Amino acid sequence: MWLTISYIFHLISTVTWLGGLFVMALLSFTALRQKTLTDNQWLLFQRQLLPWIQASLIILLITGFYQMTVDPNYGGFLVIEGVWGWALLFKHVFYLLMIGTTLYWQFGLLPEIDRLQIVLTKRPQAADQLGIALAKREKQLLVINCALALLILIFTGIMTAV
Repeated sequence: MWLTISYIFHLISTVTWLGGLFVMALLSFTALRQKTLTDNQWLLFQRQLLPWIQASLIILLITGFYQMTVDPNYGGFLVIEGVWGWALLFKHVFYLLMIGTTLYWQFGLLPEIDRLQIVLTKRPQAADQLGIALAKREKQLLVINCALALLILIFTGIMTAV
């Protein structure tokens, strides 16, 4: 019964995580083409969506840990046997990288965008250059997160097929 509940929450969290990430990426790319970070509605949307994505990552961690430990292919901590073990290792590495990029996004990039608003009032020309640099970093982060998400799904598919 607990495994079934775990799968249900895992799947719902996966849909929330991936759906939120890709919707945010699609909306952000459109907004970033306008070359402004401070006046876009998507920034507010992004700030509202990010906690849902983070909550999903936490639920995925908890339910995934439970599912991993009850799986017959799991041999123990850092016991890497066969394709399933290697796929699990790579999946966890990409998951940790995604956690890192998400934390950087929330506690690094978004505060810098907030500071951009202050710079805009005092030095508009410097704010333009800073805005372009932040928009470029935002795009890179979106691409990295989407690529990591796809890699996690690929290795999940490999684990499921074995």
